[in-house]
Amino acid sequence: MKRAVLSLLILFSLLSLVPSVASQDVVVNVEGPSVMTIGGKAQFNVTAAGGPGEQGGTYNITAFLIGDNLTGADPSPGNVFINLTTEPHWEINVTVPYAAQTMTFEVNVRSSLGNDSTFKIVRTKIRVVGPIILSAEIHNPLEYELKGVPVDFYVKKPGETESRLVGSSTIESIAPGKSEYASFDWIIANPEPGQYTLTVVVDLDRDGEIDESAGDSVASSYFYVGGGVDYVTWILAALIIVLALLAAMWLIRKPKRRP
Repeated sequence: MKRAVLSLLILFSLLSLVPSVASQDVVVNVEGPSVMTIGGKAQFNVTAAGGPGEQGGTYNITAFLIGDNLTGADPSPGNVFINLTTEPHWEINVTVPYAAQTMTFEVNVRSSLGNDSTFKIVRTKIRVVGPIILSAEIHNPLEYELKGVPVDFYVKKPGETESRLVGSSTIESIAPGKSEYASFDWIIANPEPGQYTLTVVVDLDRDGEIDESAGDSVASSYFYVGGGVDYVTWILAALIIVLALLAAMWLIRKPKRRP
């Protein structure tokens, strides 16, 4: 019995001298958009933990884009992002080419302490697509200049019953009797073919209620996706004219000129 206990004590002592395998694993987390518009820019956040570097060592990172067309890509295999640090957190600015494709963002992190090191490679897919350009012409029929006009773009996809807000834009100013355009690049990886409903909302006071007597306006139109086009490289311009009709009640209020 004593021999058995002694053997267990010796085994326990030996195991305590062996570093944990889990502590040697490097964990790398990459956060960033999975879909980007052609020529788009985005920031990817990379964090790492574990490995020898966690015991007072260093973390070395290399990162770059891989794809069929790398013209304008950054970082690229010819211009790799490289950094050596004791604090494994990186903010990497990524620029994708003006070519629709599926790219890979490869991140390699090595955790080191002295002669001991281990590494982890993480590959993240990025779909580079052409945007669907939503556009609206907003008219100001008043004798007053309108400033900071908010324009919201809603889209109802085929088979859906409700429109969803996909983006917003602000027109800096509209001179009396003039019109200005607002647009938004809607980025969608795999648009379903069919008829889409585009609704443009001008809510001047941003109260969430469309009150035409207060100058708010809503207009809708349709556009189609399909017809044998390549959804990855295809760019659709959906143009809708929105007339910002201000009613008599709003005119009576005589709103102050915005500085």
